[in-house]
Amino acid sequence: MNYDPHMITANELFDPSVEANDLGNIAYVRPDLWDAILIHPKCHPGLADWIKNQQVAAAQQPNAHMPYQVAPQQGQQGFMPGAQGYGSFNPAPQTSRSWAKNPVVWVIVGIVVVALAVAGFFLLRGDDDKPEETTTPQATEEPTPEPTPEPTDEPTTQAAPTTTTNLPLTISESGGLTTYTLGNGKVSITAPSDWVQDDTASEDVPVMLFSQDYIGYIAVSEVGPAGIVPSPDQYVQVLIDTLGLDETAVTHLGVTDIDGYDAESYEIDLGVVIANIYVVVSGGTAYEITTWGSDVYGDVIDAALASIVLM
Repeated sequence: MNYDPHMITANELFDPSVEANDLGNIAYVRPDLWDAILIHPKCHPGLADWIKNQQVAAAQQPNAHMPYQVAPQQGQQGFMPGAQGYGSFNPAPQTSRSWAKNPVVWVIVGIVVVALAVAGFFLLRGDDDKPEETTTPQATEEPTPEPTPEPTDEPTTQAAPTTTTNLPLTISESGGLTTYTLGNGKVSITAPSDWVQDDTASEDVPVMLFSQDYIGYIAVSEVGPAGIVPSPDQYVQVLIDTLGLDETAVTHLGVTDIDGYDAESYEIDLGVVIANIYVVVSGGTAYEITTWGSDVYGDVIDAALASIVLM
């Protein structure tokens, strides 16, 4: 059953059948129900962390602007329609950063940074397992002076600089579609032009595309050298441990094709949404493609995955 987050009462939140996605929506607009949400059996750890962080921030900055109305004042009983209550909820206009205030999105964005956790963990573990190398000093030779070249009138040419970084992206638009290509040219992906490239994209996560309603999401992140990618079973466990998920929340779906390359595919049930991760290696570098919202934007996400070009 879906609940209207503006109308639900604390007593109704005692119902264990309230779904996790409803809890996320309620938490976004009803800070007066945060304590009740925290004790609900379907409150996801990521949502609980978001609520606790918001409570700390509210205590430190009680007059700070929040994306919802303040709780009813003393003397008001429960939900009060109109200017003083949640009936007047009017969230700030969405911008490329305003999605970050939504607890549902914060839970899932954690998946993207798992790439860094995976990379760091296995890279460091690999270094620890390597035996220390000893070197034998070599005899040094006296340098031989190089002859000074004679000056010539020939013009000198310099090699064109080669971009090795993911940013800035090369962006081109045609026919309502926009193609995003990493600065080094190693990965490109195409999505509808009305999807938003978030301005918090970074060298590690250079592509972060949201649909206009923020239900759909596509991201490209660089994990690191191919050698640090764990086995599928290890990767599943890293996702479970890093995101604080139930043991059954992450499923390895097997291998799928991305631009002719084998990609390990994973499904993550976060309660509020189902997310997918595809891990693919190209040119000695491992990348993650993270998506969610396929229940609404399945065709768009499938087309974006099919558009990926790996160099």
